[in-house]
Amino acid sequence: MLERAEVQRGIVDTGLLDRLTIGEETLPERHAKIALLQAAVEVYDAEHAEEVSAFFASAARLRPTVRAGVGRRWS
Repeated sequence: MLERAEVQRGIVDTGLLDRLTIGEETLPERHAKIALLQAAVEVYDAEHAEEVSAFFASAARLRPTVRAGVGRRWS
C-alpha cells in the first residue's frame, strides 16, 4: 500500500481499500504471507493469555483445569 502513488502523495480516504477490492485492480501479495503469520501469532497470543488466566482462576479455587484441545497444528 505504501508504494501506491495516492498514498505517497497523501490523497487517500477511508474508501481506498473498498475501491481497490471492488475494482479490477488487485492488491499486491508481496507481504501477504507475513501479514497472515502476524495475524496467526496475535490470535495464538490472545488464546494463550486466555488459557493462562482461566488456569489460574481455576487454581485459585483449588481445582486447576486445562482444556484438552489447547493449541493448533500448522502445516
